[in-house]
Amino acid sequence: MEYTILFFHACHLCWLPLRISSVVLPPDDQPPLIQCPENTTLLTDSGNSTRLHEFLIDAEDNSNYTTINCSTPVVTYFPLGYTEVMCSAWDNSSNIATCSFHINVIGKNSRIIRKRSLPFL
Repeated sequence: MEYTILFFHACHLCWLPLRISSVVLPPDDQPPLIQCPENTTLLTDSGNSTRLHEFLIDAEDNSNYTTINCSTPVVTYFPLGYTEVMCSAWDNSSNIATCSFHINVIGKNSRIIRKRSLPFL
């Protein structure tokens, strides 16, 4: 889609004709750059089954206008287990960029099992 901007130049005190000039802007086909946070593991407080968490997401675009929308609010209570958060950013030309990340909430008294390597015998 091309945009044409018209400029009107007129002199209201003189008898010069109205002069019209225009500039055609190239189409914007570049999607915004969106950056999601890293995957995060959170502990609940004792007795709770959710955890309040705030995440930050950033997007920028060559048009200097970007709208961001995520599947959960940026400040929300996450339930126990894995939650995938998907975010999208779009600009005035309807170019879209997406990203996703996971929030893992575990109970405070839950056991965290880690793999250990066995020594060679």
